[in-house]
Amino acid sequence: MVQFSALLRAIYAIFLLTSDIRVQGAVNQNEMKEPTITVVLLARNKEHTLPHFLTLFERLEYPKKRMALYIRSDHNIDKTIAILEDWLKYNKHRYNLCDIKLDKLTQHYPGDSKGTEWSDDRFNNIIQMKEEAMSLARHIWSDYIWFLDMDVFLTKSNILQLLISEHKAIVGPMLNSLATYSNYWGGMTADYWYTRSEDYIPILERKQKGCFAVPMVHSCVLVDLSRVVSDKLTFTSKNVSDYNGPNDDIITLAISAKKAEVDMYVCNTEIYGFIPPPLDDDQHLEVDYKQLLSIKLEVLVQHEPLPVSTQLAKYVPPLPKKDKAGFDQIYLISLVRRPERRERMKHCFDELGLDVKTFDAVDGKKLNDSYLRQLGVKQMTTYKDPWSKRDMTFGEIGCFLSHYFIWEDIVRNGYEKVLLFEDDIRFEPYFREKVKHMIYHANRLVDWDLIYLGRKKMKNSDEPWTDWMEKFPVRNLNAYSVAPLYVFPTHYTGEEGYISDTEESSIIQDVESAPPTMDSNLEGKGLELEVEFNGLAKDEL
Repeated sequence: MVQFSALLRAIYAIFLLTSDIRVQGAVNQNEMKEPTITVVLLARNKEHTLPHFLTLFERLEYPKKRMALYIRSDHNIDKTIAILEDWLKYNKHRYNLCDIKLDKLTQHYPGDSKGTEWSDDRFNNIIQMKEEAMSLARHIWSDYIWFLDMDVFLTKSNILQLLISEHKAIVGPMLNSLATYSNYWGGMTADYWYTRSEDYIPILERKQKGCFAVPMVHSCVLVDLSRVVSDKLTFTSKNVSDYNGPNDDIITLAISAKKAEVDMYVCNTEIYGFIPPPLDDDQHLEVDYKQLLSIKLEVLVQHEPLPVSTQLAKYVPPLPKKDKAGFDQIYLISLVRRPERRERMKHCFDELGLDVKTFDAVDGKKLNDSYLRQLGVKQMTTYKDPWSKRDMTFGEIGCFLSHYFIWEDIVRNGYEKVLLFEDDIRFEPYFREKVKHMIYHANRLVDWDLIYLGRKKMKNSDEPWTDWMEKFPVRNLNAYSVAPLYVFPTHYTGEEGYISDTEESSIIQDVESAPPTMDSNLEGKGLELEVEFNGLAKDEL
């Protein structure tokens, strides 16, 4: 009997222990599932963007079993459908529902030989598909519907969680692009077309951060279908009372939202992703390919290169063969202790097809007065920074020496024409084409020694010559600057991520006046005389 009681006590103890384990491992009864989302994906002639888009899309952190996909593609003249079929074969099963129609028979809309024109037939087709997607989402009780263009590159993998957390009826992320284009309108005219507003640029440049009510957001738009008022949203003009706008899907949605007193919001708190500008009706698809290159370069300013999955890599064309773009040598000045900058510039040159020699910059952090005295380099007593009026820093001395040593290398090798980059720049669209045309016109129009492709403007028209220029009586270097510039800093002073290896180095203390003693075959060239170069018309670029 005693043995039996001991056995019962042992069994009871095990029961309590396992019960406690089950309680501790139980799911929190207050934990909620993520909202369900119908994602609308429409693609036409997007062979060049799809490998990157789909790779980023499948990397979204949102649970795929809470997503339904509505995918349509038609009127293609490229491999769009082949890519979609390939991707769906490996990914379709991951999503809760997939409604897919891929039309392999249609190629051109009537009268559209380029595959880019926006005819009424194309608008009507898109309007019909988006309205059908909205009906599907409502029918399957989706909490949200997400309209996402398949040339949007989402670099923020938790973007859906971020947008949902804003608790807006209609919301989209501000997407980075080229020039001043983005996926929202700051203003809308009385006849429902785009107009620039005063707050457009401050929002675009993120000088104002947050979520802003705007008359239009497109290309990446999340709509909350759990709101009663969402039933009034439509892409079909006949469903909007007294509609007098154009036959346009995004404008119709914006007008229906306005009539329902639903605000559209664009959020710029984060860098969510990138989008190329749309093509004009008279532009061929080749322009879109070049804009993709420019977007890839913009992505590199803040992120790793646009990824592509192993499955889709076969659809990405090889990088261009590298050359020197008509120059004898191309240099990159880069500090050894900034490997991330070197790596970014390497990716840029890979995309641009430029064969570049990396030159180790002189590091201002390793300079001191005694070393500079050995070189015979001393600061002029009259020199002050034009803006801060401070003395020169060791970082600026290092920058000077880096350029000086490259000039020596140029002379030593007998180069006649070279291109020189620093490692903190971003490239304007069509960079190679612009440089080629600029050199052609410069050779015809001016006698030039040096042309700035990017620079900090040193003097305004009313700024007098600074005193230290008297140290350079021989001023026969013909220096020009392109206008507008072809390269810009990746970051400006005060921006997030801004780092200066010249301005932030310690200030040189030895200000004794003495000329440099380094040998130079460039003696007599003097300081550059800056002259604006306006030899290129916009249409020639």
